Amino acid sequence: MDTLFNKTHLMLDLETLSARQDAAIISIGATIFTFENGISDEFLMNISVKDASKYNRSITKDTLLWWKQQPSEVWKSVTTNSQTLPDVLNAFNEFASVVGSKGFLWANGAAFDFGIVRGSYEACGIERSWKHWQELDLRTMSTVLGIKLSSGNNHNALDDAKNQTRQLIEMFKDE
Repeated sequence: MDTLFNKTHLMLDLETLSARQDAAIISIGATIFTFENGISDEFLMNISVKDASKYNRSITKDTLLWWKQQPSEVWKSVTTNSQTLPDVLNAFNEFASVVGSKGFLWANGAAFDFGIVRGSYEACGIERSWKHWQELDLRTMSTVLGIKLSSGNNHNALDDAKNQTRQLIEMFKDE
């Protein structure tokens, strides 16, 4: 585990308009952290719904209906200051580059966030700043260790990424 602890890590969370692998991303939130010092940097950018659809990203009726049931301030938080998909992906690449080739990127699950973000990079013809083997997931780690995760899900990608980061660090606090 020593190789895990002495690295720089990134925790990723997305808000999307579909649960499919080609989902339109409307918000990317992330943290940079170490197990020793906690969170050192944060990232939050929203993506224009219109722009996401230009790149053939999926928007499903059931997900739109789900968003409509959320408090209006939640929807406003993911649609304010929206940027183009390529601009957000390029900014995220720069943010993620701090992890380098030896660090790790985390998401809550093994397939959802990373699969969607990879597909978005491919749709825009942008190369990611990390490799697939650097991707790890919190849910598998908690299952292996027998630790129940708290959702803390308020549908703000940065808040969710921060909550997931804190839980991951807590899992290994006494290691």
